[in-house]
Amino acid sequence: MATTLGVFTLSYLLFAFLCLISPLIAIIYGFTEFKVEYKDDYKQEADPPMLKEMVK
Repeated sequence: MATTLGVFTLSYLLFAFLCLISPLIAIIYGFTEFKVEYKDDYKQEADPPMLKEMVK
């Protein structure tokens, strides 16, 4: 890709930092069992209303 873009590979390494570290964050979240929990008063619909109108 460096030849195609004409940019050295190490010059865009800082911009790809989150892409490179996201697998590590996912592994850490898996081992620590970190998760987002829903509130008790949250009501989740099976199908959004817009989808119901489109299916008719």
